[in-house]
Amino acid sequence: MKGIEMQEYSHKKKSTRIRSKTRKKTPNLLLLFLILFSSSVFYNEEHLKLYIGIASFICLYAYFRAIIRPTIIAHSISNSFTGWLLILFSIYFYYGLVLTKYSFFNSDYFLFTLIIILVIQLLFIDVNHNTMIEVFTKSSAIGSLAVCGFILINEWDLIISGGTRIGDSGSGNVNTVAMYLGLMSIPSIYKFLFENKRFYLVVYIVSIAFMLMTGSKKALIYIILGLVILSVQKNGIRLQRYIFPILLAVGVIILILNNQFLYNIIGARTMDFLASIGFKIEGAHYSNSTSLRLSMYKLAFQAFMENPIFGGGWFYFSAYSGLGTYSHNNYTELLVNYGIVGFLIYYIMFFYVLLKLKKISKLDNNAKLLSTMIIVILVCDAAAVTFSLYLINYIVLVFGFLYVRNYRIANKSIDTP
Repeated sequence: MKGIEMQEYSHKKKSTRIRSKTRKKTPNLLLLFLILFSSSVFYNEEHLKLYIGIASFICLYAYFRAIIRPTIIAHSISNSFTGWLLILFSIYFYYGLVLTKYSFFNSDYFLFTLIIILVIQLLFIDVNHNTMIEVFTKSSAIGSLAVCGFILINEWDLIISGGTRIGDSGSGNVNTVAMYLGLMSIPSIYKFLFENKRFYLVVYIVSIAFMLMTGSKKALIYIILGLVILSVQKNGIRLQRYIFPILLAVGVIILILNNQFLYNIIGARTMDFLASIGFKIEGAHYSNSTSLRLSMYKLAFQAFMENPIFGGGWFYFSAYSGLGTYSHNNYTELLVNYGIVGFLIYYIMFFYVLLKLKKISKLDNNAKLLSTMIIVILVCDAAAVTFSLYLINYIVLVFGFLYVRNYRIANKSIDTP
């Protein structure tokens, strides 16, 4: 009898720990989901008040949590990521508010981005690294489905009409929606490839479908890179393990080429893009957007050489080129605006975190997920200006940093960053 009572006590104690752990994860999961979802679809004039309201609620929660546990404030303030973030955003504000600028500087959005990233630190600074990844993957998956559902409800007529790019009901434009879905879909394919969680495969396929319907060529980059890099990290050179990724890629290509709706909105544009960079494809047309962007890159390099050290100022490319827009490349935009100094300050944290994650990934699969996401960001930065537009890139980076930090604390191997 005594043995049975001890077993029952042990079982109740274990159940209590599980419920306690679940209760701790649930608020963070909900809050991170709200950040990802609202940033994907509510950053527009129609929903701006709702977006600010959601962000304010999240900030208040983090504030009261910090009051209860003041040590998380000390941990957040004293780490190198916060120092980097404050230096970087000080540059943004100095160039945008003090020095000569060549277009409107959205100081409200930059301040909003800074606050949200600091809030995410407060929410996850003391969370176990494995729990943090579990929350991150679940929030990304739920966020992806919610974004797809939002677009489905708001653009149903466009979807069934065929031949029209969808995603304008979200934040920014169709490319913004494609990029958010692109990054949020990577944790789902990771969960399927590394843990065989089939629900996440469904989430990934749904995300791919909506990414393709946006007609964004960048969507293809996210799909291909995320799948390829994760597959290589999992399988190495064992070719027989690449059957699923190859079949999935071939299936997507066949679907695009044989479905008139998808071909009209992304297939034809992709063919034109390939023709513009030198591939001989029958029936393809020279892409004006591709040729324009290539000329932008040349102009951006010339503008950078005018002020190579500290840059020409906020939106200098627009004034220098006379095009009235940015250079459509994060690397060139940073170089033109802030010079080599600002460029190095921005990217140093990305490469620092990536190197630390690659080191950990020899022993830990979760680090492979975050390193894959950062690599995808670095590649896609060559096709879009992200530092001033996409909150999600900073979110991935802060999770990468916190994962390295909390992994080291859990394993007590090296000093925390």
